[in-house]
Amino acid sequence: MILQLTPLDIRKKEFKKVMRGCDPAEVEAFLELLSEEFELLQMEIDRQKKENELLSEKNQSLSSQQKQNPEPNQADRLSQKEAEIIIKEAEVKALEIVEKAKSEANRLKEEIFVLKSQKNSFIKRLKHLFASQIELIDVLEIEDIDVSEYKTLSQQIDKPKVSDKPSHISGAGKKKEQVDILLDDIEEKTESLRKSVNIDDDLPFIKKKARELLDEEKKDEENKEDQEGDSTFDHFIKQIGDGDEN
Repeated sequence: MILQLTPLDIRKKEFKKVMRGCDPAEVEAFLELLSEEFELLQMEIDRQKKENELLSEKNQSLSSQQKQNPEPNQADRLSQKEAEIIIKEAEVKALEIVEKAKSEANRLKEEIFVLKSQKNSFIKRLKHLFASQIELIDVLEIEDIDVSEYKTLSQQIDKPKVSDKPSHISGAGKKKEQVDILLDDIEEKTESLRKSVNIDDDLPFIKKKARELLDEEKKDEENKEDQEGDSTFDHFIKQIGDGDEN
C-alpha cells in the first residue's frame, strides 16, 4: 500500500487566511495530530513489511522442509495464521486513518466554500455602502460647499437690499423657503443613511475613499466644467435672482 501523503506534506500544508475563517491554531493542531498519526502508520507498515519479509523467508524455509517432509507441524500453521492476521489488522488500521483524513479534508473544503460565499456577500454589501456614500457626498459636497454654507447663503437670500421692491422681497422669501425645504430634506436623508448603515465611527474614512472614487469618475467632466465659470450652487443662486427680477 503506497501513501500519497507524507507527514512532511501535512506539516507544510498552508491554508489561505480569510475573514471569519478557521482558527489557525486549531488547523495547525489538527495537521500536527494528523502528521503524527501518519508517522505511526508508516512505522507500523514498515514494521509489518519487515515481519512479512521474515515470515516469507520462514515460509520459504518451511516450504522447503515440507517438500522434504510432506506433513507440516502445528506450530508452522499457527505462525503463518498469526502473520496473516497481523498484516490484515495493519491494513484495516491504515484504511481507517486514510478515510478519516479524507473526511476531514472534505469538511475543510466545504467550510472554505462557505467562507468564499460570505466574502462575496460582504464585497457586495461594501460596494453598496460605497455607492450610498457617493450619493451622500453628491448631495452634501456639491463643488465642495457644505451644508453650513448652504444655510448661510439661504439666509442671505432672505435679506433684501434697500433698493429692492416689495414684490421682489416676497419672491426671494419664497425661494428661501424652497432652499430651507431642500436643506431639511438633505439633513433627513443624511441621518436616515447613517442609521441604516450604522457607520458613524468609519464615516470619515468611507467619505474619503468614496470621494476618491467619485473624483476619478468625474475627472473628465470637471476638466470641462473648470472653464464654464460659476459653480453649480452659484448658478442656482443666480437663477433665483433672475426669477426675482422677472
